[in-house]
Amino acid sequence: MIIAALNYSTLHQTDQLLALLNELKNNKKLSTYQENVMIKRDKLITVTKDTDYKVLYNFKHPGTGTCTELGKCGFIVSYRIRDDNVTLELCTNSEDYTDTGIHTTISSQQHE
Repeated sequence: MIIAALNYSTLHQTDQLLALLNELKNNKKLSTYQENVMIKRDKLITVTKDTDYKVLYNFKHPGTGTCTELGKCGFIVSYRIRDDNVTLELCTNSEDYTDTGIHTTISSQQHE
């Protein structure tokens, strides 16, 4: 539903948001077509004031049962603001998750 709404949006960042949401939707570890996945923003980490942020999201995937790893299941999206443009990137480097309280099964090897 969000992807459909963004198709008609006039936001400058629409293309980046659509690309990010489609990447999440197409990732077999993060999406499902059988059950709803509840995703919510966990916290915002300022990397560089006014320009670089990491937004942590956690989710509950009803099809996986109880997670046994420490922390919350989730993912991180980095936001970079330059000259009134915002770049969004799904963090796939395990170092980005260190000391955040979020763990993920995404790895940079899956994207190579």
